Amino acid sequence: MIRVILTELTLFLAPFALYGIYLAVRGRRPQWSMDRRAAGRVFGLAMAGAVLAVGFLLLFGEQRSAPPGSRYIPPHMEDGVYVPGRFVPRETL
Repeated sequence: MIRVILTELTLFLAPFALYGIYLAVRGRRPQWSMDRRAAGRVFGLAMAGAVLAVGFLLLFGEQRSAPPGSRYIPPHMEDGVYVPGRFVPRETL
């Protein structure tokens, strides 16, 4: 669980870090009282980070892990019937 939280936190903070690097490379200091244009950039970066965080949270939440020692059987046809892919224990093969 901590891995998922750290991943989401990293994805959220990445745009802010990139903006800070951009300011450092350009030789500018961030202003504490932002003008409207800079506030719009920060808001856009915050929204981009939030969208990335939610997107990856949904992506990681939808993934199902296989039981230890299992083997993946891809989707196939058996007697004209579609059999979806699945994980099976190695002992049954």
